[in-house]
Amino acid sequence: MNMPSKKIKNNLKKIKTWAQENVILSPSEKNSFLEWCDELEKKVAQAVMSPLKIGLLGGTGVGKSTLINRLAGKEISVAHKKRPYTDKVIVYQHNELSDAFQKEVPSTIICKHDRYEISHLILYDFPDYDSLVTEHHKLVKQFSQELDIIVWVTSPEKYADQSMIQMMKTLLQSSKNYCFVLNKIDQLTPEDTAQVVGHWSMLLGQIEIFGAPVFAISALLSDETNNQDKQSDNFEALQKWIFKKRKEHEKISITQSNVENQIKQKTKNICQQLDCQNIDNIVNALEKINAELITFELSRQKDILEILTPDAHGAIFHYLSQQSHFLWPVGLAFSILTRLKNISEQHDKKSLSIKSPELFLKSLDKRINILQTRPVISDKNISLTQTYLDFINQYQDPNQVAPFLGKINAIQSLFFVAKQWLAISIPIVICILYLGNISHLTISFDSIHFSSIVEFVFNIFLRLFHPEGLIAMLSLTVMELFICIKIASTWHNRMDKKAHSLYSHLSCQVSKTLLLSLQSQLKPLMHWSKQAQLDCMTLIDGWAKGHSRQAKK
Repeated sequence: MNMPSKKIKNNLKKIKTWAQENVILSPSEKNSFLEWCDELEKKVAQAVMSPLKIGLLGGTGVGKSTLINRLAGKEISVAHKKRPYTDKVIVYQHNELSDAFQKEVPSTIICKHDRYEISHLILYDFPDYDSLVTEHHKLVKQFSQELDIIVWVTSPEKYADQSMIQMMKTLLQSSKNYCFVLNKIDQLTPEDTAQVVGHWSMLLGQIEIFGAPVFAISALLSDETNNQDKQSDNFEALQKWIFKKRKEHEKISITQSNVENQIKQKTKNICQQLDCQNIDNIVNALEKINAELITFELSRQKDILEILTPDAHGAIFHYLSQQSHFLWPVGLAFSILTRLKNISEQHDKKSLSIKSPELFLKSLDKRINILQTRPVISDKNISLTQTYLDFINQYQDPNQVAPFLGKINAIQSLFFVAKQWLAISIPIVICILYLGNISHLTISFDSIHFSSIVEFVFNIFLRLFHPEGLIAMLSLTVMELFICIKIASTWHNRMDKKAHSLYSHLSCQVSKTLLLSLQSQLKPLMHWSKQAQLDCMTLIDGWAKGHSRQAKK
């Protein structure tokens, strides 16, 4: 028998946990939310012990006061020609009922009675909810929260008014605990009464209220009225329905359905207040901004490095050339080629400025600031532009590239040096052998004499002053120059490729560091928005759908 209340308590416990852990409620809203949960828990705990609270709600001139007087058997609420007259909530309760269940406040008038058959009830007569007095509307909303059952009273001329529909949407009670009374049927024929009741039931069905009892009565008729006048009056059935002593499980069911509806309404209000769709849009916007940051990091790597260390590529290339061992003729050719290439590239270099990345990040900051003006986002101190400028100031140093260069292996090896010696010495040896006219010498390698060597050297000097000797020396010079240029050009291209590879790697490292620095600013807001999105999904899917399934059961 107590299972329904346990289910409600478990649901409220989950809701309280959600309220404490979520990020979309402010501290004051969380406290208010927890207090609301405590009130519902208290209401569930007292469901069996408390008397049923039944309220009569209706528009101006529908006969609420007349109806409650007839229910009470005496005049406790004054009906007056001047409408609206009821400006306070009239509470009708038994003499022996504890004051703990209903305390008198300035906005209420408590009327005591000694009727045993309704000692288990508290009846409320409310001001007209469609009154021109705004305080009446506030009183209805304020005190109706205490009700277990609501009796909606209307008349043939007002049953289709939209004011009743709008009031139903604002109240927290479940429509399962509604009762509808069509008063003043003494003004209609039985056929007209049936037609009005049918049309009213159709209108209620349009707002998904089905199966609620509808009573057609005339509150002006007295119990002594003859049966002919009372044949279409369902007052006795209404009285029996209201005065019924409900069992414990019925009272728990009434409380349960009301609490479930309050939770559903609370969920709906929170969703409207927070604008969960707006949070989804914020998440998508932040993800798009983050993607643009990654694209920016990939597309502007070299620009960022050039801002930090101007001509970083040249610094890497110079370091490689300094660490490489060139023979002096090859080194001379290498230096000349490097100078010529630098002169030709000076016209192609574009001037890099810190403003271009800064302007891009300023545009992202503007978009983030627009997101932060939304009411769902608490103020976050985020400035990608300032983070970028701080990064530039921190890392901008002429020696920025030095620690990286220290880890580079220079192009140097014994094979590289030997290759230079071999390429240069072979033409020299051939030229010497040609000038020494070695083919005319009879030199035996078994018996090399000093005279043979002197003769060989003498022939070289002798032929240097002949035209063929000069031609041979000129050819040697041209050949050696070509070899030095070829070696210098080959290794210049190789070093340029390696410098470019190292430059790209260094650009990637620097821009990655910058991206992480920028993302660290964006990360808290992205984390908050993702958590808010998750909280909204929990709020909508977990509560609304869950309670919808319970309501169907």
